[in-house]
Amino acid sequence: MAARKRQQKGGRRGGGERRGRFGLATRFSLVVSLTIASFMIVFGAVNTLTAISTLNDEIDESGRMLARALAVPDLGTWDALAGTTAAGTSSSAEEGFRLKDDAERARFQANLHRLEALIVDTTSLVDAFILSQDERRVLRAARQGDAGRVDFRAESSRRAGQTKISYGSFGSDGGRQPGRLFRHPILVDSSEPESRIVGYSAVILSERRIRERVLALLSTTAALAIVFIGLGVLVARFAARRVTQPLRELTRDVEIIASGDLDHHTSVRTSDEIGTLARTFDEMTQSVREAQRTEIEHRARLHEVQVVNEITSHLLPTEMPQPPGLEVDGFYRPSKEVGGDYFDAFQLGESHLGLVVAHAPVSGVPGAMIMTMARSILGVEARRTLSPAETLRQTNHFLAPDLRKGLYVDCLYAVLDLETQSLQVASAGQCVLLRRTSRTGAIEKIHTDGFALGFDRGPVFDRRLNEVRLPLAPGDRVCLCTSGTLSLANEAGEEFGEKRLGLLMKQEAKTSATGFVAKLRQSLDAFTAGHAPTSDLTVLTLRVTE
Repeated sequence: MAARKRQQKGGRRGGGERRGRFGLATRFSLVVSLTIASFMIVFGAVNTLTAISTLNDEIDESGRMLARALAVPDLGTWDALAGTTAAGTSSSAEEGFRLKDDAERARFQANLHRLEALIVDTTSLVDAFILSQDERRVLRAARQGDAGRVDFRAESSRRAGQTKISYGSFGSDGGRQPGRLFRHPILVDSSEPESRIVGYSAVILSERRIRERVLALLSTTAALAIVFIGLGVLVARFAARRVTQPLRELTRDVEIIASGDLDHHTSVRTSDEIGTLARTFDEMTQSVREAQRTEIEHRARLHEVQVVNEITSHLLPTEMPQPPGLEVDGFYRPSKEVGGDYFDAFQLGESHLGLVVAHAPVSGVPGAMIMTMARSILGVEARRTLSPAETLRQTNHFLAPDLRKGLYVDCLYAVLDLETQSLQVASAGQCVLLRRTSRTGAIEKIHTDGFALGFDRGPVFDRRLNEVRLPLAPGDRVCLCTSGTLSLANEAGEEFGEKRLGLLMKQEAKTSATGFVAKLRQSLDAFTAGHAPTSDLTVLTLRVTE
């Protein structure tokens, strides 16, 4: 008992562990969520790299445009730079130019103001200045509050048209920071560009804004990725539960059926593969249920057969009496269901021998019980009188009240006087007696018209019952048999019948009773080609020795 409790407790722990694992919906949503997360990470990385590349291109294009814009206005003023080697800062650079009149001074001041406005309006702009032909600084516009000199160190460069773009870092009072230098030639006459370069416009842009925009882009991308991953998890979870709901229902149904409730039906009614699986499982469960019921019925039938065999073993004689000058033997072969026939031969004092065959229309335990009742009553009444007819009347008197309507017993009872070799016969029902006489070799059928036992309880049975007296001589043989023996049919539908039995009695006239029974068994087997009979076969034979 303790071991069983430990086993049950271990089984419950095992069930708990199984329930604690990730379910199908969780695994499905996890896979979908990881797929969405991977997609968003890759998408975010590609989008960020593309945005950075686009931003770099935009910054380079903006720097080029600023340098070109600084170089083209009011070319007449920049013409004064030709051959100039002086350098200046802010408005003091005016002293380094050869300004002829007030008009040139006005144009110079306008360009200076535009340069200063450019540095103020552009947030990424660090410095903008004009270089002379020898690339010395002539005019510079620094940010407000930044009076120091901007030192740019180029690490790499490339050309985009006439603009030279240098990548590196610039240093100021605040330290070194990454930046880009854009230098564009100032052309006075575009028809002769080499001879008319009077100087260069230069612009330094800080990459701080680029990094800020990249960080902002990364933050935005990460936030969107988190939002989409969260939405993907929710959608995947919802979809997984919807998709796996029939599977969970089917799992619960399987657990109920596995617990022993084979009458339970699955609740899944979808038209997809899961629905097909559920219907197939119902069919399988039905087959198992039918097989279980068949097994139960089979076991009950086996038990019934065992009970009937036990009863029958006490009904049938274990050995036959063999009075001097007589040979007696018989056999009983049941059909698929045992328990409907009975035969016996028994001594009635020292001078008489009783012979009986009987058949009940039902088999199994009911047939065995009815036959037990009939045998017991007949055995008692046979010892009270030597008249077969009177014995059957008394048997019917006590048996009929205990049989429900439709039940009866066919019975043929004969009493042989051992001294006179005279056989008195009475038949209640369809049992038949065949006699072969040694004097003529003819076969005679003896069958009175009496009703079966239990068919009628009153005087009708008594009036219909007759008794026949048959004298026997040496060499004569009689066969008492039930109706099932004569009505035995083969595959062609032919009955064994009285003619075949009579012919066998003629052929085996000198054979002993035991030998005749063996021959009859062989004939019946050959007639049915070895198939089991559909009704019980019962024969009792007596031969007067010569």
